Amino acid sequence: MNNIFPKLTLLILVSIFITSCWTAKKTTNQQVTPNLTEGIIDSVKHQYLKYNTLSIKFNSRFESDEKNLSFSGQIRLKRDSIIWISVTPVLGIEAMRIKFTRDSVMLLNRLENSYLAEKYDLITKYTQTEINFNFLQSFFLNELIPYQYNEDVSIINNYLVSSDSSHFILANNNSNINDSLNKNIVHIISILKNINKVENIATYDNASSRNIKINYSEFEPKDSTKFPTNINLVLKNKSDFINLSIKYTKITNDNELNFPFNIPQKFERIKY
Repeated sequence: MNNIFPKLTLLILVSIFITSCWTAKKTTNQQVTPNLTEGIIDSVKHQYLKYNTLSIKFNSRFESDEKNLSFSGQIRLKRDSIIWISVTPVLGIEAMRIKFTRDSVMLLNRLENSYLAEKYDLITKYTQTEINFNFLQSFFLNELIPYQYNEDVSIINNYLVSSDSSHFILANNNSNINDSLNKNIVHIISILKNINKVENIATYDNASSRNIKINYSEFEPKDSTKFPTNINLVLKNKSDFINLSIKYTKITNDNELNFPFNIPQKFERIKY
């Protein structure tokens, strides 16, 4: 049990960024114009939750071919600056603490008296996808996540647009991609028309048969928008299956928060 939590953390991070797949409803293609795509993106961004700091309590279930775990915890965020996560598997005793800043990833494993302190290169190494703090922040906050992330979502302006009765569906336009690796990637974002919120984010890697689906559900009123209280992530490839469910149980914004992360002297550094 002691070894699972740092491995679980890395698996979750890898899962978020490995290529993935979503089977969409029957759609109708629309003419692709910058104004159409940009208008959809602007509508979604307008519905982002507005905050300076955010505190989220959650319950979670992790399932894989080898492990089934239930745990709870807390996520604290400072917009564009810090993501802090505390994981408590049983009896309210903290097992793991994670802190993401704009340039580093830090983890305390209290069960093994060990810690990790790395740049985002570690995650990039395992995912073969260049990711950053913004990517993580968008995942937890139901914001737009392009396959190739940069400081804004302008890359999505080049996505193809289709729709059904309830969704806008954005898909990457591989004809504009020059390198052969990324030509194999199909990336899809499904947006609920009635509330302008992201419902599904998915990508399929034709070359490696790696699939992931991120689904947001149970949208509830929060301030001037709707915010999902359920996140489900499913990862499948040739050898692994991961299902991660996160249920947000309490969301509080703009309280004064602390983000403590002190490494005890007796803790040993984790090397990957």
